[in-house]
Amino acid sequence: FAKTRQYGVYPSVKWQVTRQTTLVYDGIFFQGLTPGNEGTPYLTSYHDGSPPNMPEVFAPRRLNTSGSSGGNLWDRQYSNAQLHFLSLSQSFGSFLHLRLGGNHYDRRRDIWKMAISNLMTRNPATGAIGLPRAPQHTDSTDRGNILQADVIARYSLFGRTFLASKHETLAGHEYTDAKTSSIRWPGTVGNLDVYAPDYDQVVTVRALDLNSRGTSNTYGYFVHHVSRFWSDKLQLSVSRRWDDAKSTSLNLIRNTPSRTAPKSTSAPRYGVSYRVTGWATAYVLRSEQEDPVTTVSVWSGLPGGNPAADQRFTNQVTGTINEAGFKFELLKRKLSLTVAYFDMLRDGFIRSSNLTAAEYQQLGIPLGQAGVARNVVVKGETSKGLEIEWVGQLLPRLSVFGGYGRMKVESEARGLRGPTRGNPDYKATTFLRYDLRDKNLRGFQVKGGVSVVGAQYANQFTEIATKHRSAARFDAGPSYSWDRYTVDVLVKNVFNHLQVLNAVAPGSNLLAPPREFWLSLSARW
Repeated sequence: FAKTRQYGVYPSVKWQVTRQTTLVYDGIFFQGLTPGNEGTPYLTSYHDGSPPNMPEVFAPRRLNTSGSSGGNLWDRQYSNAQLHFLSLSQSFGSFLHLRLGGNHYDRRRDIWKMAISNLMTRNPATGAIGLPRAPQHTDSTDRGNILQADVIARYSLFGRTFLASKHETLAGHEYTDAKTSSIRWPGTVGNLDVYAPDYDQVVTVRALDLNSRGTSNTYGYFVHHVSRFWSDKLQLSVSRRWDDAKSTSLNLIRNTPSRTAPKSTSAPRYGVSYRVTGWATAYVLRSEQEDPVTTVSVWSGLPGGNPAADQRFTNQVTGTINEAGFKFELLKRKLSLTVAYFDMLRDGFIRSSNLTAAEYQQLGIPLGQAGVARNVVVKGETSKGLEIEWVGQLLPRLSVFGGYGRMKVESEARGLRGPTRGNPDYKATTFLRYDLRDKNLRGFQVKGGVSVVGAQYANQFTEIATKHRSAARFDAGPSYSWDRYTVDVLVKNVFNHLQVLNAVAPGSNLLAPPREFWLSLSARW
C-alpha cells in the first residue's frame, strides 16, 4: 500500500555549429512522491529482551509501515530536482579534441520517516513484544555547480615498424562548488506491538535537533594515457587524479562553525590487457585511492541538547583494488563471457554501529532507543572473490544475460576481527527473453529470470552474529506488440519470497518487495 507518484521532463538539444563544433544541452525537471523507506527489523531469539525460545523469523511485512491509515503519513518522501548540463566539443583535425562542460543542479528532499529499532522489549506482565520507533522529519537541499574541461590527443608512432603503436592522452580539470542545508524535527511515538500492531498512534513532533548549513569546494586534476601495440593486441593504461578540497559548516542551533582543508589526495590506476586469440583477452588492473580527511560525529541521532552530540573524530579512508581476468567472445561472438578474480583492501571506512547497553547508559538515554547509533572506524577490510558475467543471443530468438559472484569480506572494528555484515556469500542472476514476433515486430515476447542471494550476516560480528538464510526471487511476464503499440506485463517476485538484498543493519535491512504486478502501455510515433 505504498504510494508512488513521479513526474519528469528530460529535454535534450544538440546544435552542430560546424563540422568540428558541437553544443549540447541536457535538462532534468523531476518531482516525485515515494515511500520513506524505513527499515524492516529482523526478529531473532538472540537479541536482548526477546522472549525465551522465540523462533528466528522476520517481522511480518505489515510492520514495515508508519501508520498512514491513522492519518500520520509518516512514510513518505517528496523530491524535487532540476539539473542543467551544457557541453561544448571542439575538434582540431584528428589529433586534438577539446571538451568543456558545465552542470548546475538544485535538489530538495522532504522526508517523513519512521525508523524501527532492532532491539525488542518485552512486557513481563502481558508478554507483549514491542519495537521502539523513532519518527524523523527531515528537509534538506543541495545545490551547486560543476565545471569540467579536458583535452584529448590521439597520435601514432613508429609508422609500419615492429614498434608501431597508437596512443591517446587525456588531461583535464574539474571544479565543484556546493551548498547544502538540512533541518530535522524528531518525533515521539509509542512502541509497535509485534503481535498486535497499532498504527493509529499519533506522533508528537519535538523541537529541532538539527539545523545546519554547509559549503564545499573541490579542485580536481586528472591525466589518463592508453598505448596500443602489435595491431592493438597489447594495451597499456595509466592514470592519476589529484583533488584538493575544503569545506565549511555551521550548526545554527549551537552557532558553532567548523572548517576543513585536507591535504591533496591522489588516486593512481594501472592496467594491462593482451588479446591472446581473436576470442579471448586477458587483463590485469590495479587501482589505489585515498579520500580527504573528514571530521565525523561520534554519535548520530542523539536527542537535542545531549552534550555528547558535539563529540567528533577525524578519519581518512584509503584503499586498493587488484583484479585479473579473461574476456571471451564465444559461439561466433554470440555470447560474451567475463571471468575475474579481485582482491580489495579498504582501511578507515566509517560505519554506523548499534549501541551497547553500556553506551546507552553512558549517553543517558533509554535502552534500545530507535534512531541512535555510534560511528565506528572499520580497519583493514579485505574483500576477495570471483565474478562471472555473461550476455548474448544464444539463438536467433533467445537472449540471455546474468552473472555470478562469490565474495568473502572480513574487517576489524572495536578491536575484534571477523566477517562483515551485509555481504552475501554469493549472488547469482540470470534472465532469459524469447522473441515470438514476426518480421514486422508484431506478436509476443516472453521473459523470465531468477535472482539468488546467499546467506549474510545481519549484525556486525562485534555484536550478535545472526545470519540471514539464502533466498531466491523469480520474475516473469509476457509482452505483445502490434503496429506502434506495445503492452507489457511483468510479475516481480512471483512466489512472494522474503529475500534480503542487503543486511545493512538489523533495523534497516533492504528487502526485495513482495509480489508486484506491473502493466506498461507504450506507443511510438
